[in-house]
Amino acid sequence: MIQTKQLFGLPFVDATPSQWYTHIKTILHDRGKAFLVTANPELVLRALREPSYEAILRRATFITPDGIGVTAASKRMGSPLTATLPGIETARELLRTADALKKRVFLLGGRPEVMKSLIRQLSIRFPNIRFVGTFHGFGKTEEATRAIVEADADLVLVALGAPKQEEWIASVYDQVDHGIFIGVGGAFDVWSGHSKRAPKLFRRLKLEWLYRISTHPRGFEKLKDLLLFLTLVLRKKSTLS
Repeated sequence: MIQTKQLFGLPFVDATPSQWYTHIKTILHDRGKAFLVTANPELVLRALREPSYEAILRRATFITPDGIGVTAASKRMGSPLTATLPGIETARELLRTADALKKRVFLLGGRPEVMKSLIRQLSIRFPNIRFVGTFHGFGKTEEATRAIVEADADLVLVALGAPKQEEWIASVYDQVDHGIFIGVGGAFDVWSGHSKRAPKLFRRLKLEWLYRISTHPRGFEKLKDLLLFLTLVLRKKSTLS
């Protein structure tokens, strides 16, 4: 049983990486169903600003602390989380398990040129996965849902970026009877070779967020959000009011 702790009004997974990966692998093995959200400070702020988005996050099966910002905040707020659980690592563990179990995987989001090279790269890395469908993901929710159901997908990776990917998963989740759904942000670009993940030094120092901000077109806006999040944490406040 995975434990959770409340932070900013949301139930965050409180587990070691080993405990977490074992749990989600079991769900995949058993053809279970789960809606996973990997929440960084930007997602937390959006939830605090937008009640409708907060409601979507509350529908998730699990919310994990994606980045040192959330785990550091948990310590400051007096409810320390056990570990940071990066979303890209969670997705990678799910792909490894899907490969070992010869599961069916559906990919949603990403530009056509990205999807083409993504399938090629993932097929090399995970030769036993059955990639049963792709969809660009923008609009046409009913068509995408039908494609996923017909494909009988065990794992659905959604790369629309926040908040679109969480909104999209929430809109289709009740229409399927099994499968793990997880938003993976820009992971498709990284895995396909169209963009680079933060260098190992940044990852080792838990500063991947800094690399992403410095290289993102909206980096300044993201930095402002990060400073606002830091202000809330320093004041030990869980709301924007």
